[in-house]
Amino acid sequence: MADLASTYRSLAALHRAGIAWPAALASAAPSSAPWALARTRVEEGEPLSSALRGAVEPIDLALLRAGEAGGSLEGALEALSRRHEEAHRDRGRRRAALAYPLMLAHIAALLLPLPDLMQRRLGSALMWFLLPLVPLYGFWFYARRRPTPDRPLPYRFPFSARVEEQDAEALEALGTLYDAGVPLGEALPLARAAGPHGRVGRDLLRAEGHVTRGEPLAAAWRDAPATLAAGLRTGELTGSLGRECRAASERLREDAALRRTRTLARALPLIMLGIGLIVGARVISFYAAALGRAGLVR
Repeated sequence: MADLASTYRSLAALHRAGIAWPAALASAAPSSAPWALARTRVEEGEPLSSALRGAVEPIDLALLRAGEAGGSLEGALEALSRRHEEAHRDRGRRRAALAYPLMLAHIAALLLPLPDLMQRRLGSALMWFLLPLVPLYGFWFYARRRPTPDRPLPYRFPFSARVEEQDAEALEALGTLYDAGVPLGEALPLARAAGPHGRVGRDLLRAEGHVTRGEPLAAAWRDAPATLAAGLRTGELTGSLGRECRAASERLREDAALRRTRTLARALPLIMLGIGLIVGARVISFYAAALGRAGLVR
């Protein structure tokens, strides 16, 4: 969000000026309950990455922890500010692309029932009102489905891009934490929380057991795509796991962005065609009824 981006930027500036975290949070953070609790936690001596749990996203907590461990907390806050600004712009672009067909669908829903309303056929009017809206909102609610531990997101349309983004966040968090020197026993849960509903998140849950037993991560990569898993295994063997994780995260983000672009490019003409067919059916229905009342059509 844009507000969170400005909060991170302000916190980075206050940290650079040497302001203590309780005063910095009181000055720059939103006046909500989670942030008030975060101020209480830092006053009690908790590090910032721990104090902000519940106030920010898990990926932010992981990147802040990496900044603390690597001695570059100011840089982590600046990077998070840029990250949220870019995410805000991406959401705006997607909404702008969908605005026109959605507006047409709602205009059609208002205009299509008018002939039946004028003749007091309420049932038919309701049908024409719902016809352009039900498919759109039905698909939207299905695509926004929230995963649960026993029902993870499937890697298929329309969830593919969301799964890839979850994988990207988990890998970015793991790579950043690894290079900052955070022990794997601490890094793995933080990275898994950053992308819990993706394929990598399931692998990281499995990896926690491997690390507890003193085993390498290599055997844990089962759900992640084979091409990514091969690079991650190589990175672990060569000591470049952090770089491999970040490279894989970047590829996944690019794949997810390309997938969303292609989906929008294909969906918009289909939405317009569907609205056109519904309007055409309404016109034919109206004139057929009018001609039938005039005795011209039986």
